[in-house]
Amino acid sequence: MKFLFEGGFLRQIAAAVLSLSVGAEAFGGSEVKIVQSVKEAKPAFGGNANIVRSEVKIVRSVEKVKPAFGGNGVSVVFASDDNYAMYLAVALRSLIDNSSRNRSYDVWILDGGISEDKRKVILDLPKGCGNFSIRFFDIKPFAEKHRDILRMQRTDLSVACYYRLFIPQIFAAYRRMLYLDCDLLVLADVAKLFDTDLEGKSIGAIGDGGFPVKHMQLIRGDKWREYFNSGVLLFDVKKAMKEDIGNRCLEYLFSHKNDDGKFFEDQDVLNAVCTDNLKLMDWKWNFQAFFPEENLIPGKDVLIRHYVGPKPWKHNIGFGDLWWKYAEKTPFCKQIISQNRLSIMYYMIFNYVNCAVISICRLLHLECLIPCEKAAIPCMMALLKKGVLQKPTLYRRFWGLGGSPETQDRNAPKAAATAAAERI
Repeated sequence: MKFLFEGGFLRQIAAAVLSLSVGAEAFGGSEVKIVQSVKEAKPAFGGNANIVRSEVKIVRSVEKVKPAFGGNGVSVVFASDDNYAMYLAVALRSLIDNSSRNRSYDVWILDGGISEDKRKVILDLPKGCGNFSIRFFDIKPFAEKHRDILRMQRTDLSVACYYRLFIPQIFAAYRRMLYLDCDLLVLADVAKLFDTDLEGKSIGAIGDGGFPVKHMQLIRGDKWREYFNSGVLLFDVKKAMKEDIGNRCLEYLFSHKNDDGKFFEDQDVLNAVCTDNLKLMDWKWNFQAFFPEENLIPGKDVLIRHYVGPKPWKHNIGFGDLWWKYAEKTPFCKQIISQNRLSIMYYMIFNYVNCAVISICRLLHLECLIPCEKAAIPCMMALLKKGVLQKPTLYRRFWGLGGSPETQDRNAPKAAATAAAERI
């Protein structure tokens, strides 16, 4: 209690409200070149991994999608529209920082309308890393062709979540393709995940325990215990093509297009189609909020941290400061704060100010006076009007509740419950 009111703690919170006037940064970067045919997608380095890419190419033809390193690279694909491009950059930053100098990384982005300025910034992320290739594939024609099928049932998701269904068709020239969501952090070299033995299966994934058993049984029947999360997927492209997974997913969507509210978008579709072609991989490669945190060794056990449910750029959740640590390393950090400032400030002020008031009420045995959530709103609005420009590191400091993994483990149960509630 004492630390809440001494040392200018509330003044620090007010200072953290600051970056509210921060607008979009001026982006620097290279010229954007648009490739009009898949046949134009040639190796980015001509077999030489010591050359750094300096241009953005938007590939629009499947025939031009070719491996950048002669088939020896670790091929990774993300999917994003313009709204999620900044969070994609954070995930990509974490992948780059934890990569190996002894491997080459062939990164593709299924582009659903990312602005030219953001493409330039994303392209510059691996600057100085000669073993990275980043290219963009225009996915909009695929989505437009099937727009009557790719209907969204949830307002918090966009049609971009369906882009992964087209991976086998688009990357037919590849042996394997690792798909990663944008709302995660890569904390180890993904080459190890990429090399996983799929034991003859067409797809590898990690389980998802955030759904009711009845829902998982509805989708996978007797194999409901193998219900998986679609945020980290390893495709054996040739086998996936042979099994015609992409078209079967579209057929499933078409046959269930009137089942509003019963299905969880792309994830349920993939689970329903890939019932017999699945290899469950180590949970450490897709650690989700509702997984138990007990007995974990920070920095060793969690290899990919997936922020399912509440997002760290909007909510105060366990290991949120870790996400902000990587966000600070991107040119988008201030823009992320500016875009989400209301949500960030609300939860920051509510968590700390309301916590102090609740503690006082309990000490005085006045539980009946404990304020409701609305009590924080007037306080928040008053502080918003006094916003002063400040370093975004304050957000990470307060957002992570002081920061250490040991401290954040205590918040895991609450974060798990919230995540499960949002997913259900």
